[in-house]
Amino acid sequence: PRDAKTNDRLKPNDSLATGRRSRAELRFSDRSLARLGELALFRFVPNTRNFHLDNGTTLLLIPPGRGRTNVITPNATAGVRGSGLFVRYSPDTNTTIIGALTNSQIEVLNQDRTQAVPLRAGQMAILVNNQLIGIANFDLNYFYQN
Repeated sequence: PRDAKTNDRLKPNDSLATGRRSRAELRFSDRSLARLGELALFRFVPNTRNFHLDNGTTLLLIPPGRGRTNVITPNATAGVRGSGLFVRYSPDTNTTIIGALTNSQIEVLNQDRTQAVPLRAGQMAILVNNQLIGIANFDLNYFYQN
């Protein structure tokens, strides 16, 4: 591991970890954007559109027309086709929360893919262990303001 610097480039198989009270922003060549909160562990698989979040929170903005992107946590997957979403994974409770910021094809699956649900803007899926335990609504305007 080494400290990241502004304008660093990730290479195949690199990961990015943020520390306490820190954050990072990743810009990809297709204009996708990932913002990582504190104590996040984020990596992507080269030559795919698969991102792994093993801890922490990310906000991901993917322009339309880029194909399917998968955001994978240890117990869930969010399949996305051009959208804005946030994903939070807590290893202490094996809980994933996935929230849709736009109305555009977000599908949430549990770890073994036996449960799947689409999300609309202002909805979030909550998964604990291998179970989709519910869909909750959140105030999208409040989210954008804060």
